[in-house]
Amino acid sequence: MRKIVLILLAGVLMLSAVEWEIEQVTDDLDRYNYEPSIILDGENPLILFEQFDDADYDFLKLAYKDNGSWVTEEVLDFDAALYNFAMDSEGNLYIAFTDRVGEYEENDLFLATDTSGEMVVHRLTEQAVNYRFPVIRLDENDNVHIAYSEGEVGEFHEDWIHYGYFEEGEFRSEVVAEHMIGTYNFDFVLSSDGIPHVFYGFYTDSDGKGLMHSFRSVSAEWREEIILQHPRVVPYNPSAAIDEHGKFHVSWDLNSSYILYATDKSGS
Repeated sequence: MRKIVLILLAGVLMLSAVEWEIEQVTDDLDRYNYEPSIILDGENPLILFEQFDDADYDFLKLAYKDNGSWVTEEVLDFDAALYNFAMDSEGNLYIAFTDRVGEYEENDLFLATDTSGEMVVHRLTEQAVNYRFPVIRLDENDNVHIAYSEGEVGEFHEDWIHYGYFEEGEFRSEVVAEHMIGTYNFDFVLSSDGIPHVFYGFYTDSDGKGLMHSFRSVSAEWREEIILQHPRVVPYNPSAAIDEHGKFHVSWDLNSSYILYATDKSGS
């Protein structure tokens, strides 16, 4: 027993000996900088973050290293703090975000890309509804896929989930589900053949509450399977991943008390 304790203690000491390098990315103390999101371009970190100034303007900024020093540049001037981004095989950024437009300040969906050498914004929707919480994924051919929600703010509102893609240069969207509970209660992944798989918490009169898996079949129809049913509690905050064998891995919380994990045995 003493030997085991000594071995464990040595392991803890080895871990504590790791040196972390901490750097300050921004030095603009006159503005609020918050909600960073990081991806890697090879081994080079790219950090998107939001900046808010005293004039009530929101900016989306990009921080990266140039000759060993951090450089920041403005990417977007936008009013809604709802965005997600990805990078293609050529190192180009794709940013999906929602912004307030129109007389009633509803949120529409936008896509910003720098494939032309500068950031260009494309408006993808023009409906008088609230679109929020876009999640963007790129397939193996760098094609853009976006899932996003539609609905009102509130914990127990039933939101819709949409899935969007480009076909012959036009953005097209499909309804994935009409009974997601919560404003941001979904995640999605792409299989190796580019098929979207959406995981979300749901509530219906017939099926009750639970966690649903929806996927787009080869015939372009959406199919559903229930992963979990619960008589009283809605699953929240699902996070999904797919491994190299096509096997799904999903985690979520239940009533903010338990973290659960599920995986499919067959990978199909």
